[in-house]
Order: sequence, then C-alpha cells, then structure tokens
Amino acid sequence: LIPGLMETVRYNVLHEMGDLKLFEWGKVFFDRENQAQPLEKICLAGVVVGMYTEKSWHNEERAVDFFDMKGIMAGLFESLGLEGFRFKREKDLPGYDQEISSAIYCADTRLGQVGFAAPEVTDAYELKMNSVCLFEIDVAALLAVLPEKRTFVPFGRFPAVHRDLSLVLDRGTECDVVTDIIKEVGGHLLESVHVFDLYEGERIDSSEKAISFKISFRSDRGTLDGEEINRLYEAIVEEVRSKTGGKLREG
Repeated sequence: LIPGLMETVRYNVLHEMGDLKLFEWGKVFFDRENQAQPLEKICLAGVVVGMYTEKSWHNEERAVDFFDMKGIMAGLFESLGLEGFRFKREKDLPGYDQEISSAIYCADTRLGQVGFAAPEVTDAYELKMNSVCLFEIDVAALLAVLPEKRTFVPFGRFPAVHRDLSLVLDRGTECDVVTDIIKEVGGHLLESVHVFDLYEGERIDSSEKAISFKISFRSDRGTLDGEEINRLYEAIVEEVRSKTGGKLREG
C-alpha cells in the first residue's frame, strides 16, 4: 500500500498541500516461490508528512517526527485493548530509514513496522522533505493477538504512590529494556510506567542519554507504606544498574 500512498503524497505536495495524514486499508499480494497464486493479505498503512501541528496562539509549529507515528500506533493498539505490544529496532526494513524505524511485535507475533521513509524512497518520489513517516500493519496478525473479551478494571479504591526515576544510559539502550525491568521488579504493585523526558546534550557524555520515567504504584488491598515503596524503588534502581550499566541522573 505504501507506493500508492507515496504517489498521493507526491501529487499533493506538487499542488502545495504538504501537511498530510493519510491511511489506506486494502489487499496486498506477496510472491510465493514456486506457487502460481500469490499470498493475499489485508493490510493497513499510513503516512504523515509535513507539519504535525500548526502555529497558533497556544501552540508552536512542529514537523512530524518518528515519535508522533509511534504514538499513533500505540493509541490504535490501546484503543483495541491490545497489551504487551512493543517496538523493536531492526535493521532489515526495506524502504525504511534503518536508523529511524522499528518493527512492531506482540509477544512473538510480528504486526508490522513504523518509521521514516528511506532517503532513496523520498528521492524516487521527488519529495524534498526531511520527514515522511510511514507505518504498515498486517491486519490478520493483529486480529490474531487481540483479546477475545475486554474486561472493565474498577478504579483503585486506595491512593497511588508516584515516583520519578531519572537515569543516564548508554545511547544504544532502548527504553523498553528499562520499562521491562521496572515491570518485572514492580510486580503486582506497579500500576503504570511511562517515559516523560529524554535529554541528549552538552551536560552529559555524547555516548549517553538521560531518560526520565514516571512510575505509579497502587495496591488493591490498602494504602501503600512509604518504606515499602522506597525499598521497591531501590530494588528497581539496582536491577537497572545491574542489567544496563545505567546510573541515577544527578540534579
């Protein structure tokens, strides 16, 4: 579906319509060696180019980036009730920029891919722009991992306890690695964890990056004890240090 979407982008850009958010749902045919009939799949694909937000009195103009498209994918999966999906860096994604792209998995099932179009792709469509974000989803693979039923989880009766965790990590360490450690150590008391800040600049070594996580703990049995959460927090920090070589960010 991507070639058709790229041709649509090219047509619109030539007519001075450069800020686009498009998607398409349709059949894709894959060649099967030594078989007369190709493999037929239903796929979902999309493209976002140009400005993701327009300048206004309360908002600055900003070009689309990889994290916008990644967020679109996460929002789609969450709205469908899918849990355990993850974005995994892979180097062999034809048509995608190998440095700004990732495959999408749920457990061992590959759902698709997301990322910037490779420079040779944008050049082929005569697109003189830095960011063309794409995604492709195998619909059958997605349907196979969706939960059969969606169960409402009651709101917590007891207050949550929040902790911020700011780490300095090697640039090659992916956020999901740290998130998985937090989930494993946090266990049943961990309610949620998400990244709220990323820093790469002069205040840290060029081989490092600083990432901050907001962690929420909650129990369905009673109000959490501060000392218990502190011990759990320290256990998370120690496990992150052990498995990634990361360290707490000072200041």
